Amino acid sequence: MRGRLAEGVAATEQSLSAAPPEPSPGRALALAMLSLLTFWLGDFARTRSSATSALDMGAAVGDIRSQARALSQLGALVILRDPGAGDPMLMRAAELARTAGDQAELCDALTSLAISYFCQDDPGAIRSPIEEALGLAEAIGFEDDIRWCLWCLAHLAFSAGDLAGARAHAERALALMTGQDRLSRYCAVEILCLLDASTGAADTARERAEAD
Repeated sequence: MRGRLAEGVAATEQSLSAAPPEPSPGRALALAMLSLLTFWLGDFARTRSSATSALDMGAAVGDIRSQARALSQLGALVILRDPGAGDPMLMRAAELARTAGDQAELCDALTSLAISYFCQDDPGAIRSPIEEALGLAEAIGFEDDIRWCLWCLAHLAFSAGDLAGARAHAERALALMTGQDRLSRYCAVEILCLLDASTGAADTARERAEAD
């Protein structure tokens, strides 16, 4: 949540090395979390291998939570190239997360699904997952997913011509930025720059972009 990804990978690797090698729910979940961390580091080959191992191990030991996390990361990986192809994985991940009672993972899966629909230019499909994801994320204080939901909502409002609404969502997302999560900060700045430029404040947009 704070962008300390390399540290998280190192800690997860240490835990996997220290733990018994036999399949277990804990090991499956650690592999699934490793896939999450490596995804945000851009190490997609390792994301795929860790998530696949977690999915297989979770199925073997009957652990639904690790399967949900692993499927969510595989789906997020797929939508980078082909959004529609990743949707079934993300839907299944959300189902498993509901069954496991894992609200954080349910938020992640639904948020990724909303982003997938956004990339497919399907605003009608976005509403249901993004509203549920935002409600859950706000209830548990999951700021990472709150930011991404607000970014999607800002773009939706911008596309619909609701500039005031778009700015409100984007400014709220920017205000949540803490720690070292630079990517979501850049995304919030991006939509604010678009709003500035579209309302005739090109210099403000340029200054905002250059500052970040």
